[in-house]
Amino acid sequence: MKIAFFSKLFSVGGTEKHVYELAKHFSMLGEEVRVYTSFFGEEKKFRFGGFKVVNLPCLASLKNYYYFSKVLTPKKVIYFLKREKPDIVHAHLFSLSTEFVLPKVKTGTIPLVLTPHISVGRGLFGRLIGEFSIKLVKSFFKEADAIIAVTPQLRFFLEKRKVKVSRVIPNGVDTDKFSPGKSNFKKEIEADKTIVFVGRVSPEKNLVSLFKAFSLISRTKRNVKLVIVGKGPLLETYKRKFSSGKIIFTGYVEEKRLIDILRSADVFAFPSLAEAQGIACLEAMSCGVPVVASNIGGVPYNLKWGGGKLVNPLKPKEIAEKILFYLENEEIAKADGIKGREIVERRFSWQKVCKETLSLYKELLSLKLGSP
Repeated sequence: MKIAFFSKLFSVGGTEKHVYELAKHFSMLGEEVRVYTSFFGEEKKFRFGGFKVVNLPCLASLKNYYYFSKVLTPKKVIYFLKREKPDIVHAHLFSLSTEFVLPKVKTGTIPLVLTPHISVGRGLFGRLIGEFSIKLVKSFFKEADAIIAVTPQLRFFLEKRKVKVSRVIPNGVDTDKFSPGKSNFKKEIEADKTIVFVGRVSPEKNLVSLFKAFSLISRTKRNVKLVIVGKGPLLETYKRKFSSGKIIFTGYVEEKRLIDILRSADVFAFPSLAEAQGIACLEAMSCGVPVVASNIGGVPYNLKWGGGKLVNPLKPKEIAEKILFYLENEEIAKADGIKGREIVERRFSWQKVCKETLSLYKELLSLKLGSP
């Protein structure tokens, strides 16, 4: 099967990781994958992670969150599709301005699949993200042959707004890489206990609530350190304001280093205000770490079967209490960590995600080929 993805790929985030892992695992299964992206200033074609990448010249980017491609006409996109002749076109929203052209492209018998990675949240900021996103893309959802939601919560959100969802297929985790194991990170930062956050350092991640919660925790726990992993528009501001011997900002780290940090964690904290699902939570669970996460958007789906505790992200005291519970009850923390690992292996492995996605593709192709 020849699969064409349209998505950002080289910046850091959940959508990029989702597309990269799908493309990589599909290629390992023998499928022919091309990812159309916009990152570099000129058209480039090369292999990456075992699959082919076609870089559509990038005009500009919005803080590495959204990419404005120079390829904005249906005629140009039709040229690429006719040349490569994919069996399936699968776009991941939001990524590239090219996405808005795809529904206008007359692809004949080529099915168009959309996965909207729309964050659903709480609070004014969290709600605005979801509502703005849906208004932006709702009009061309009608042109898709199938729409995938990454959680039941996102499916409910979309269908409440008259968007028909074909299938719920979650984000996945590489359970071979993200696994429990030894780590020297605590010794490196001279901590007895560590609380770890991983994600974009941006407003919707609500790190201010976590800093307030950590201030409460520090009153009773002396040698606990908070580790913030990730980059984003607020990184330098937060480093100036909150960096201390107890709060450590690592910035972006390579995957091997990320896994080492996660393995060291006693608790993974995720106070985000808006999420489609929250891959970082699943990666922590896969490493056997208990999770304290926001009761918003798709995040509760990760913890539906156990592995952690949900909190109101707007209540720092509640966040602090749940984190302290794990810090003070090591056996329960260990048991929840083991449970979380089992859940990810059973429900969120990339093998399972790829199998379900390929099943949808084959179903669509069967319908297209069978149509008059």
